[in-house]
Amino acid sequence: VFAFGEQRFDDVAKSLRLLGSLTGAADGAAKAMRELDAQVADVQRRLGDLTPGERPKVFFGGYTPPFYTPGPKTYLNDLIVLAGGRNIAADAATRWPQMSLEKIVVSDPGVIVCGFAHGDVPRDSAAALERFRAKPAWRNVSAVKHGRVSVVNPDPFMRPTPRLGPHEGVG
Repeated sequence: VFAFGEQRFDDVAKSLRLLGSLTGAADGAAKAMRELDAQVADVQRRLGDLTPGERPKVFFGGYTPPFYTPGPKTYLNDLIVLAGGRNIAADAATRWPQMSLEKIVVSDPGVIVCGFAHGDVPRDSAAALERFRAKPAWRNVSAVKHGRVSVVNPDPFMRPTPRLGPHEGVG
């Protein structure tokens, strides 16, 4: 039995190499890492040289309280940055802060990614956007005003693994 403790994006590579070594599948692990590296390079190429001001603020969380979101030194924060965003909780005091609705609204995220299955988050991004628009507190948030709300299957995002790849509805 061997337990892995991935907490950051870079930990995935270390764990995959170790897993390949432990199981005698170093070649397969190396291939998976090359594929992941190629995906990351493709995203970075498409982003070009975005300035910090061009990177949208991102809220990754649910539709209903409590609003837990990834903070600093988390896998999801790393993914937000790799995808060209700025995490609204990047400077939080904890890795998984609970944010108030007021703080989220004041942060004015330009993108909202619903990746949690709690509450009444619909599985469809258009339906989620309509639910956000129906709530007065959310109506003036940039992501809601401009239709940049996505619902994603949380499984690939909540578990640090090399199975990220492009995901429908996120971009």
